[in-house]
Amino acid sequence: MIRIRMGPRRNRSVAAAVVAGLACCGLAATAIFIVVSGGRLTGGLPLLPDAWNQAFGRALFAVGALCTAGMGVYAFHDAWRLLRERARRVDQARARDPG
Repeated sequence: MIRIRMGPRRNRSVAAAVVAGLACCGLAATAIFIVVSGGRLTGGLPLLPDAWNQAFGRALFAVGALCTAGMGVYAFHDAWRLLRERARRVDQARARDPG
């Protein structure tokens, strides 16, 4: 059995989460542009016809773009969660010390 232990969160920085989200979404946008642009992709498997290699390459780029976009969305979600957590702590501190 494989057991994954999740320790305490190391990222407490909203800025780091936002920069990670921007980087991931930028890379995903670049990959989507490559898929949609219609330019010729080079390389591929030598035994497959060129059209199949093009389709296979575009499909792999699309899968990579979706995975990277998902990581970007998760990073933005993490930043939003950190902001909400920080605001909640401030509200709790104000409730304890009304003066």
